[in-house]
Amino acid sequence: MNITFMKYLLFSLFLLPCLAGWHLSSVNAQQATSQLEQQLKQADIGQLVMETRRRGNPKRGALIFYKSVAACVKCHVSGKGGSPLGPDLTKTVKTLSDEYLIESILSPSKTIKKGFETVTIVTSGGKLVSGLVTEDRSDALVWRDAANLEKDIVVLKKDIDDKTVGKKSMMPEGLVATLNNQGEFYDLASYVFEIARGGAQRAAELKPSAEALIVKDDTKNLDHAGILRRLNQRDFESGKRIFNGLCKNCHGVDGNKPSLPTARAFGSQPLKFGADPYRMFLTLTKGNGLMGPMQHLSPKERYQVVHFIREEFMKSRNLVYSAVTPEYLKGLPKGTESGEFDLNVERDFGPALASQLGRITTSALTVKLAGCPEMKSSGIAIKPG
Repeated sequence: MNITFMKYLLFSLFLLPCLAGWHLSSVNAQQATSQLEQQLKQADIGQLVMETRRRGNPKRGALIFYKSVAACVKCHVSGKGGSPLGPDLTKTVKTLSDEYLIESILSPSKTIKKGFETVTIVTSGGKLVSGLVTEDRSDALVWRDAANLEKDIVVLKKDIDDKTVGKKSMMPEGLVATLNNQGEFYDLASYVFEIARGGAQRAAELKPSAEALIVKDDTKNLDHAGILRRLNQRDFESGKRIFNGLCKNCHGVDGNKPSLPTARAFGSQPLKFGADPYRMFLTLTKGNGLMGPMQHLSPKERYQVVHFIREEFMKSRNLVYSAVTPEYLKGLPKGTESGEFDLNVERDFGPALASQLGRITTSALTVKLAGCPEMKSSGIAIKPG
């Protein structure tokens, strides 16, 4: 590549925006994470394994495993009392290659471990049940219903009219897109490598402290009523972009058919943790069930997603929908903050650089510049064309 052009490109991408006081918008951030998934899937698996071994930090990866939006620990927790939806990674067959583990993270439905297939049955009474078979008895199947993981269901085989084994993993596609950058992917993959080889002992050594797992409360002093009162078409469109970039991986695109059996159908089903805007906002903020906390979104962005879901899927279809009234707004916690992210913090521009350079170079590096506090050092690797 022409060196002069590269210098001009880097200058245009970073120095000029920095001098102008420009900040990466939430739209650009969403596009960057979506492009991150595409770049990783297009990359050579061997190269990703090499980068993981070289750059991945399993301790940081453990925090992502336990605390990120991907909520890996919700399905892959080891020991008794864990969800049956995903295999215990500390009991991974040691002969499985690192390439297989990387591929399982990027494309979970490509190879589904036996016993973790999604199975759907139709009973003689016309009931449709979807979930995982936890025990196959001579006369019955013991079922863990995807809609209620806390309860086993016993279905007599004589009452089963039809049985279908799905080809889609319970682990939704697109979870990689919830990561902020390639570094987080390498950290997460490094953690998976470590516990897959080192077993329960290594997992215990890497488990984050209780203090590190505390979810930061960023809802204090929020003007909830003011945020809801000001929501408009632009916020609806912003919520739509976020939903289509993340939420649809589990909840589907039409509000009626979730992509993941454990997810709610916003257009027809009751919401387990509350259907009014404030309680939906709290669900996104703190996480619940199998969903992790959405703290990569600003409080306002969470309300934008809620706004889109309620207006697009619930308002005309779901009986649990209720309008936002002046009386409702009066009852919300009081505050003064607008819920926007504080932009006067260091941000990682690595994914943005990757999205602009595409596949024309094998690696790139963003470096923090004096007088530009919002830029943060970040190394990224990109597969060449």
